[in-house]
Amino acid sequence: MSKMNAFDSASLKLRDWLEENGSARKHEAEDILIREGIVSKNVIILLSGKFAVNTTDHDGKQQCLAVLNNGAIVGCIKVNTL
Repeated sequence: MSKMNAFDSASLKLRDWLEENGSARKHEAEDILIREGIVSKNVIILLSGKFAVNTTDHDGKQQCLAVLNNGAIVGCIKVNTL
């Protein structure tokens, strides 16, 4: 059984828009993509690989909250309605 990701069901129009308006970047394993408590203007769509969502507890110890795979979408999207 194969895994589906966010792009498996995305329309061609959405894929074209993402390709035209987004940017692809490669990151190293230790790169921090989003910092807890910092507002970002970006949404991350994981095209390949995986990354961990970590937090630091009150004792300063890092804890893994989740591991995300291909197709994961991370960040906030503000949607304006009419």
